[in-house]
Amino acid sequence: MKAESRGFLFGIGHAMCDVSARLDDEGWAAFEKVFGFSASCRPHHIDIEAALKALAFIEKLAGEGHADLVYSAGGSALNAVRAASMLGAKASFAGCIGADALGDIIVNDIEARGVRSLVERREGEHTGVFCTVRHGDRSEDSKPEAPPIILASPAGARKIREMPLASFIPEGSGVVHAEGLLADREGLLEEVFQSAKAKGLAVSIDLVSAEMARRYRAPILNLIERFVDYVFCTKAEFEALGADIARMRRDIAWIVKADKEGVDCYFQGGSVHEEAPRGPVVDDLGAGDAFAGAFLYGRTLGWPLEACIKLGSAAAACALRAKGSVPDAVCMRSLQA
Repeated sequence: MKAESRGFLFGIGHAMCDVSARLDDEGWAAFEKVFGFSASCRPHHIDIEAALKALAFIEKLAGEGHADLVYSAGGSALNAVRAASMLGAKASFAGCIGADALGDIIVNDIEARGVRSLVERREGEHTGVFCTVRHGDRSEDSKPEAPPIILASPAGARKIREMPLASFIPEGSGVVHAEGLLADREGLLEEVFQSAKAKGLAVSIDLVSAEMARRYRAPILNLIERFVDYVFCTKAEFEALGADIARMRRDIAWIVKADKEGVDCYFQGGSVHEEAPRGPVVDDLGAGDAFAGAFLYGRTLGWPLEACIKLGSAAAACALRAKGSVPDAVCMRSLQA
């Protein structure tokens, strides 16, 4: 019997169209020759016109049989909320998209997986794109060893900063999960978190970017100390933030993801370690976000942190075995029991 959630998960962040592309040798050589982007685990931040030009070229390669393409809704908070919904959570998401075909992909994706869409369409804006281009065969049994080319262009996703986000927070019990990227708009997250706390809700933040964590270190630390219950970050983001957690509120749960090294959770002066999931790796896009969504879903069920970490790790494994950022549906259903 599926467990009954005691609350909802409401996500706030950049709504992006995730594009996961795998190119064969000929396609990779052609893409490199035309665009010259270097392969790296860090994204190339480009304008939307350049991103759409690159995407059109990859679509042409796919038409010629040199690429596999997977489109899905993306963005850190969105990925987390969708994963939670796939496990049975009551979930909703607020973000901003353009009035275009890529925006349609986002809305159709999250609604098909049970997420209530509070996404705003903006005429004259383009939907944000996050494109991961990999080189290698397209077998689901092989893990690409070379780093990918990653292209990021938030475009219309940034317009979320103009939305009345605090007014979208649902009534009831649950968790508000936001991206640290929004710390660049002074007062925005403070208003959201104040409203959430006034309604008796838990607050969660994913730092998302080491660069942003370093640049907005002081305001992010202030928000965490005052409002936040759960902090999700990679090891690099944690180090960039430079938090002295021993001097901060002891009831903050810090969940630090370190890829192959697993996950560490620091809470109430102690720590819990969970090994990285084992199994086939098809695509690592969205695995960390799936962990966050499953972890928070476990908290809405009233589970202890240790159980939530294990559920998060299992959901991350479901994401690793699927193409693109959407976790494998059969795998996720197996976790509902």
